[in-house]
Amino acid sequence: MNTHTPAPWQVWKFDEQSVAVGPVAGGLAVAQIVTTNAHGIPTAQTEQTGQANAHLVAAAPDLFAALDDLLSYLEGYDHDYPEAAGYFDRARTALAKAEGVKA
Repeated sequence: MNTHTPAPWQVWKFDEQSVAVGPVAGGLAVAQIVTTNAHGIPTAQTEQTGQANAHLVAAAPDLFAALDDLLSYLEGYDHDYPEAAGYFDRARTALAKAEGVKA
């Protein structure tokens, strides 16, 4: 896995137009999501959508670790249903995407 800023990440109001995501509220942001323009008018995405996106980004390190652990655990079992291969492929593709690797 590529090295990323360790979890947990938090969401905080960065300024009047955006929210930030990072390991420490008010600290160094790993992402900034604009929710309104300089006049306070919502951008193409609403402030609610911006907040939801920020929380998804904040959960990314935990989601990555959980999916990686779950995939490792489940790959040791025989699966009698054909859908399993597709689920495993989607999980591997998602992990590779998070690592910046083309799957």
